[in-house]
Amino acid sequence: MTTPNSISSTQRGFLGWVERTGNALPDPVFLFVYLILIVMAVSVIASVLGVGETLSLATTELSGTRVRPRQCRLIMLLSATMETSRRRKRMRRRGSPQ
Repeated sequence: MTTPNSISSTQRGFLGWVERTGNALPDPVFLFVYLILIVMAVSVIASVLGVGETLSLATTELSGTRVRPRQCRLIMLLSATMETSRRRKRMRRRGSPQ
């Protein structure tokens, strides 16, 4: 059995507190499970209270649907890419050089 005099000063100080606190924590898997459950609970509470995103006013009309400007840029980029691909296919069928 250890006596109080045989315990080093680091075990009684800050590092001792860190070690005791670390030993008291549950397994890391359970820590992640607990954190996930906390995030889910906060999300449900926020949803019930009607908390939502604040940037929903920054939308643009595109083909009858409301999308954000960032989504518009992505849609325009994808449609331009698809149009370029279609043109290349038509040119290959005609035998035209690219």
